[in-house]
Amino acid sequence: MDHLAQAASVAYDLKNAFSKTSSKSPSSGLVGRNLKFTSVLELAKETCFVHRVPLPQWWMSLLPLVSELSDVED
Repeated sequence: MDHLAQAASVAYDLKNAFSKTSSKSPSSGLVGRNLKFTSVLELAKETCFVHRVPLPQWWMSLLPLVSELSDVED
């Protein structure tokens, strides 16, 4: 079996396993430079579902820097 078929088989098995545990299933994403698995329950604590944005808005502290670097006058 070639590598592509093996990867597809593993992906199908993981999808099948995680679909049975939806509230406990992990979500993967990059945190810094590391791949981190986070449970859906933890993600729900950090999400504003009304506005569909994350609660810790880390990029807000970058706005003064962006305005300094851009040549736009207020």
